[in-house]
Amino acid sequence: ERAREGREQPFGPKAIFNPRLKPVSAAMTVAWEKDVSIPGYRALVERPLSVQVNGVDPEGKRVNYVATGWEARIVQQAVDVLDGVMFIDRCYMRSLRHLDARNDPLPPDCPPVGVVTEFGDLQSAELTAEQLAAVADSGGSRGFLAGIPGFGRPNVLLAGSLLLRLRAEEITDPGSSEVTGLIKEMRDMVSSGKHPLGVAGPQIGKRLRVVALGENSESLEKLSARTKVTEERRAFGPLVVLNPVLSRHKGSSDAYFFERSATVPGYEGIVRRTAEVDVEGLDEKGQPISFVARGWQANGLVAFCLGSFVLAW
Repeated sequence: ERAREGREQPFGPKAIFNPRLKPVSAAMTVAWEKDVSIPGYRALVERPLSVQVNGVDPEGKRVNYVATGWEARIVQQAVDVLDGVMFIDRCYMRSLRHLDARNDPLPPDCPPVGVVTEFGDLQSAELTAEQLAAVADSGGSRGFLAGIPGFGRPNVLLAGSLLLRLRAEEITDPGSSEVTGLIKEMRDMVSSGKHPLGVAGPQIGKRLRVVALGENSESLEKLSARTKVTEERRAFGPLVVLNPVLSRHKGSSDAYFFERSATVPGYEGIVRRTAEVDVEGLDEKGQPISFVARGWQANGLVAFCLGSFVLAW
């Protein structure tokens, strides 16, 4: 791993004032990055393999040298921070993972770690159908503290679990014991109030197309009057939709909400969603349903049905 990431030689410590960087070759490298400002997560980032570094050292002497390998990556990440750029702004977002899920396989569209010779010459990681099935059966990573009373972390898969990056399968038998048991579990999770708005099947290790959403009166009481109005928050549910199909409602505007997810604990961000969506699918008894969702309810349906993370802002 050290060889693939270019970490074969120690370097530093170095202090550079007013650093300026310039790539000196077409070779790129992909490696895992993390940051103390975003604790608990890492992601793959592509950067130039070598950069020209210019600046001034603490004694006022000019700095002018070529950094390569891991040193080049570290100095690029550090200078990014000086410019207000974090590693998640440059990462392959689908590689983002909680450190408790760091051993899960990468999604099929992520590049491997290592050096590539030309810009854009990246090969995606490939998994066989058998490997994908094995991952789906294993359930994924929930983290060391998942489900332990008193720690407050919901018992759901964490970002980085491959199951969260695979398309869930259609439910063909809504009355089966597997599906009815899953629906009960998801309704209980939403009713408990521990999940922000709702939960999707893959989040609890089931590769099935089902979502459960809801917000109780107790949760609403914690919100400001302004939030209730601007985000159109109201008590509803638990609402269960099997095989949901969403489309933008005709004439709908966009809405911007702060979102968070139990799958990405500790973080929230502003996400743009459509303010109204047309929803079709099956109810928990397997009967066809069709309705228009607005505001916060629409926001939750889009988030859980599309499988996007709050950090993909």
